[in-house]
Amino acid sequence: MRTFSILRITALLFSTACGALLAEDFPFENPVAGKEAKATFTTNSDGATAVQVSDNHGAALLQQDLHKQAVQSARWTEDGKFLVITSRNSEGHSPWRCTVDVFSVDAREIRLLSDDKKRPPFISSDIWCQAPDTVILVGHTFLHKIPAPDDPILVRYEMSKLWPKLKKL
Repeated sequence: MRTFSILRITALLFSTACGALLAEDFPFENPVAGKEAKATFTTNSDGATAVQVSDNHGAALLQQDLHKQAVQSARWTEDGKFLVITSRNSEGHSPWRCTVDVFSVDAREIRLLSDDKKRPPFISSDIWCQAPDTVILVGHTFLHKIPAPDDPILVRYEMSKLWPKLKKL
């Protein structure tokens, strides 16, 4: 885990918050196109988000509801093998905390990244990617005894190494 400057993180969070004010149905481009597949998101009447992933020829790879999740952002890794999805609880619980799900093209399933006590809680929907499959997210550290979300850190994960350890939905 690598940390970055608090000023840099604060600037990134501020610019994201300002941009979110202009959001319509989803605060990101929908569908999300990748090298090997594309993902489309729709909101169900019960507040869940339906995820549909199809390959570049239109064949369905996944159709799944993310229960109680309002998707805030989604992004493919640079190699196009993993789709990282950030969401907030659609019922309003823990508004500072984000859920992070990961879809694998090869496995054709979604797994949960944010459900491990060894990883910091995620506090932003921002997703950055670096080649080939590194994902950078904003977490919170409780090391300084500052309440969330006021002590952010950037954390990075290599999806191909992390994937086998993730919890299945």
